[in-house]
Amino acid sequence: MLFFLYKRMKSKCFFTRKHVLFCCIVCFVYVLYVLSHHLQESILPRSFHHLSDFSYGEDVMNLTKMAGPFLVDTPYCKIPNLDPLDISVKHWVRQPMRVACPRDMSLTYVFGGKLFVNWTAVNISYLKEGKMVAYCRYQSIQHPENGKHNDYSYSVESDKFREWVNVSKEFIRTQCYNASNNVIYTNFHYVMNPLYSKSDVEVPRETRTPNVLLVGVDSVSRMNYIRYMKKTQQVMLKLGALEFVGYNKVADNTFVNLVPLLAGKFAEE
Repeated sequence: MLFFLYKRMKSKCFFTRKHVLFCCIVCFVYVLYVLSHHLQESILPRSFHHLSDFSYGEDVMNLTKMAGPFLVDTPYCKIPNLDPLDISVKHWVRQPMRVACPRDMSLTYVFGGKLFVNWTAVNISYLKEGKMVAYCRYQSIQHPENGKHNDYSYSVESDKFREWVNVSKEFIRTQCYNASNNVIYTNFHYVMNPLYSKSDVEVPRETRTPNVLLVGVDSVSRMNYIRYMKKTQQVMLKLGALEFVGYNKVADNTFVNLVPLLAGKFAEE
């Protein structure tokens, strides 16, 4: 084709150089399109076949069939019941890499409402890196009373401790210092402390009501939950959990989505 155009231009000047350049660009774009289409349809599915070997459990299959063509089917809202592993997207679903946790032990840990210094880990760290802990302190992580829902601040540091210390706060930052009073280690801990004593909440058995536990995972769609958290979903279904089908976020972050779910109003209301 290009040779034909060139000959016509040379013999009769039927086309200008701009016409030839334009035709070359069109041909080049077309070739790229064909190659990319071929790559998508044949090479990629075979390359990632071992990574996209996903299958539904029997419980999930039954749940999907029972849902029908719509997850939500009302006069005002219709949400289609899409297949998370449809053939059009399955070859893009890739098995994530395993998370390699660091093998170094934490220099501090929490147990039974107490914050401990792990001297076994401290001594190993000293042998590897030459860092010896002289003492540690902790600070509670606080939410300002009149601040935004994602604001936080640190309290004043606690007294020095070398073995363990009682902690009454839920979230803390721990920092350990060397003999020169320089920070050589930082960690964050969640401390589980009962808000009430058992006697304060004990009620007669005949008046007890069922407990309701809400489990949510931020920044994960229902589709990806089914694709990548199959074991979690299977456990939840075996426990008789009720899936919030059709539930959608209305804003960013946790608090502003929980308020509408629990109260039926926006957080500003």
